[in-house]
Amino acid sequence: MRNVFAALLLSSIPLIAQTPCDCIDKGDIKERIKRDTAAIEAYGKEITKLAMTPYTTPGRVALQSRVNTAMSAINTPGRIPLQASGSTDNNCNIVVNAPTKCLEEAIRTHEKVHQDACRATYDQHHVIFRRKAMDRFEAMNMTMAGYIMEEVSGYQAEIMFLQKELARLERDCQPPPPPHGRDYSSRSYSPSDDGGSQPPPARGAHDSSRPKPITAPPMVKPKPLPAPKPID
Repeated sequence: MRNVFAALLLSSIPLIAQTPCDCIDKGDIKERIKRDTAAIEAYGKEITKLAMTPYTTPGRVALQSRVNTAMSAINTPGRIPLQASGSTDNNCNIVVNAPTKCLEEAIRTHEKVHQDACRATYDQHHVIFRRKAMDRFEAMNMTMAGYIMEEVSGYQAEIMFLQKELARLERDCQPPPPPHGRDYSSRSYSPSDDGGSQPPPARGAHDSSRPKPITAPPMVKPKPLPAPKPID
């Protein structure tokens, strides 16, 4: 009976959703958003040149090399950028390589776009498995523009996730307010006989424990002597 009551009690407690990003991830999030934005801008320049170009694996590799160069050019002074990557194979399985849980979830959000597109076109994969195409893009006779648009959608999803996490962290990770009251941590004053455990008196306050300074009496100006009388 006791175990049943404990189970009911635990079931009544609302579970707190675990979030992958923490306060320490704020800098990495900002850096990653800048890199994702650079990737989208690089794809935008490429799509005008490759609009009607048929998709090929060598063409994809060359394109990704140029986009990765644009992303690597984003370096915030004083910060070592964390490398993270992901991929979706021909079986629509996601593989993520990231140093933190926050970046791992961001990359997984990106790859989820590719996974959904992969599953939607899984009927064409028999062409891949018969080795008549390298991947689903070749199997579907897509253009480089079609490939680029899917990549842009992945980076946009990643940015939306990171911006949402950053807004939450900016709200929840505020620095603590300064302490109230006088701070007696400075020990520049002479400690008292009790080992300095008592704070010094406030400036201008009277301290009865200190002896009064000895002051000299005021100087009395001597009276001038009378002038001597003349001798008859």
